[in-house]
Amino acid sequence: MSVLASRRRWCPASNPYYTPSNLRIHSVLATTSLRPNPHLVLEAGGRYALSAYEDAPVLYAVATPPTPTVERQFYERSFTPWNARGSINWSATPAVRVTLAAEHGRDAYYVYTTGRVELTYTFVAAAQRRADLR
Repeated sequence: MSVLASRRRWCPASNPYYTPSNLRIHSVLATTSLRPNPHLVLEAGGRYALSAYEDAPVLYAVATPPTPTVERQFYERSFTPWNARGSINWSATPAVRVTLAAEHGRDAYYVYTTGRVELTYTFVAAAQRRADLR
């Protein structure tokens, strides 16, 4: 028996373990923006699924000599994904903007929270300011 043949017997083929099929999500979306002063923008938004379904895989082993195999079948399952997000954008100067943002949500298998701090410098605004000084 060759080395390659013996490796095949002990190393199964690569097969994605979880790939849902036929994903269907119908959500309500909302977003709003508020500008309390010329330098500050507050934004909020989110989504909530009215219905969400997928065909989720189920893996099982089948003992078929000479090597066992892993088979996959699907079943329909429902879940309720949602998320909420918000941000504060402050224009410190015409060239510098500071953003604080956060998001929290739930998907089919995960609950997540993210945060972001962003500092943006716009060269065009600085060049415009220099041109205005002349």
